Amino acid sequence: MCFHQSMELENFEEALEALIASGAENYGDGDSMEKLHYLEARFDSFVTEATAAFEAGEQWAAEGAKTAASWISSRCRVPRSAAKRRVRLGRTLRHLPEVAQAWRDGDIGLDQAQAIASARRHRTEASMARDESMLVAQAAELGFEDFYRALSYWKQLADPDGAEASDEERKASRNVFLESSFSGMWLGQMTLDPISGSIVSSELNRLEHDLFEADCAEAKERLGRTARIDELARTLGPAPGRCHGGDGHPQSHRPGRGHPPRPALLGLCQLRGTPRAHL
Repeated sequence: MCFHQSMELENFEEALEALIASGAENYGDGDSMEKLHYLEARFDSFVTEATAAFEAGEQWAAEGAKTAASWISSRCRVPRSAAKRRVRLGRTLRHLPEVAQAWRDGDIGLDQAQAIASARRHRTEASMARDESMLVAQAAELGFEDFYRALSYWKQLADPDGAEASDEERKASRNVFLESSFSGMWLGQMTLDPISGSIVSSELNRLEHDLFEADCAEAKERLGRTARIDELARTLGPAPGRCHGGDGHPQSHRPGRGHPPRPALLGLCQLRGTPRAHL
């Protein structure tokens, strides 16, 4: 490391120490949050580009490491997977100058840069070279979820075969299980592709809403008044629907001492007469 480089890092460290000493609690306002994330994005960009230079310089090989990622994982105490992602991203940014510049300027962050870089494959190189500036502009202007949807649509147009294969891989990785444990607790997990997940989520929400409304109606008929939450027979938990009083206004509910809420997936399995389900 040359003298100039050492001085710059020492100056940065001193500035960071001063910032930390000033107390993080003094930066809990909205303007500070925006500024801190802006600076974080720029620093992430710098670290990634420095990592790319480290890989290219091969100092890691002279110290006996097999790869730059393995050296970083060992010496910097980061997960090997994270080190590999950083090295791969830095390598890809050499082919995405507009992404690198936007990230360097703080216009986009790590997640946006990673998303665009991962979309650059052999079959999308030409399309990426043509559309990089457009994707960078969307990454800088849109919220991340909206940008990711736009990027997914771009990938379908740029590489329809690859997008279809990726969808099939996601579908093949689907898995849902629900098990009763030895202690009587119910344990479950879902892994669903985007379309299947949306369908299942919508159906579970619908069933939860219908059961909740049915409980409200049954309790009101039985009690002659609007029921409290602890008086419901089979509440599934908070639902979009609410019991309504005689004046037509919603009745607020608080958790009571009655029947505990049941997970919606468990309710679905019980409705189907399946106490133990592998869906």
